[in-house]
Amino acid sequence: DVSIRQALQLSLNVPAIRVLDAVGPARLTARFRQAGVNLVLPLNEAPGLAIGLGGAGVTLRDLVQLYTGLANGGKMHTLHDGTEPANAERTTATILDDQAAWQINDILSGVKPPEGAMQRGIAYKTGTSYGYRDAWSVGFDGRYVLGV
Repeated sequence: DVSIRQALQLSLNVPAIRVLDAVGPARLTARFRQAGVNLVLPLNEAPGLAIGLGGAGVTLRDLVQLYTGLANGGKMHTLHDGTEPANAERTTATILDDQAAWQINDILSGVKPPEGAMQRGIAYKTGTSYGYRDAWSVGFDGRYVLGV
């Protein structure tokens, strides 16, 4: 048996799919759409369990925007890249309750850094798309959210 903490920190696929199966792929997809994320699915396909393993397209920008919700107690903020006026209004949307966001932050803060890197209090997650076509990492430190 594996804990949710271990499953998320180690990117274990079977527990992730079990959780997605319990939640329901259509329900998760609807939540993403409510948050403004447009998951790209194969033409005329209903969302299935494959979305839990990188089987849906999502932009890095959308991933980073979702992670602002984790970094801000469940409240997702619109992104800014420094080209906006300093007093530009930013909108927010609640995507998780603050307790759930805290729990995920706590788990992701415990992910071991890559070999040779220093531990710096960064919560992050890495992932790959279906077929390993893309690799990504998104993290946050309480002030910034960054994705590559």
